Amino acid sequence: MKHSVKFGIIGGLSAVVITVLFYVTGLNLSSMLGAAISGLLMMVVFGVVAVMSVKEERAANGGAITLKSAFVNGFVCLFVGFFISSIYSYIHYNFVEPEFFDKLAEMLATKLAEYQVPADKIEQQVNDILKKKESISTFDYKSTLGGLAFAAIYSLIVAAILKKEKMDDYAPIS
Repeated sequence: MKHSVKFGIIGGLSAVVITVLFYVTGLNLSSMLGAAISGLLMMVVFGVVAVMSVKEERAANGGAITLKSAFVNGFVCLFVGFFISSIYSYIHYNFVEPEFFDKLAEMLATKLAEYQVPADKIEQQVNDILKKKESISTFDYKSTLGGLAFAAIYSLIVAAILKKEKMDDYAPIS
């Protein structure tokens, strides 16, 4: 279990670094592509730390790990990482860059207007972005449940791939 916490902390701090780098460089608001790249990088980071955590736990157990142990290890790793990332997101979007979602909504409205999207559709998209602002500023339970669901699904996939029963359980091939 200590491996999962260690790698969860690494994942969470990596997500914080990504957020700060995108803020400092201005990539977070430069385009929708910047936001997509940031999200993709975070998914990769959390995927890598989950795999590393399960692999290290398996190595510590003599090269074997059950599906259940691998799942729990990956889930705890991702939970810790998401928790750290969520705390920083709350701080970042409420105190460091509180205007982020307003600017993002404005940028989206401008882009959609360029493509001649109807005004009611633009308004709906802008309202959706501003709802995200509210959920981050209040630790919305739906976002938390979504993160936990993602952690559970991702951990199950990682566990299914990396589980390895003890070698003693297999008969030698003759």
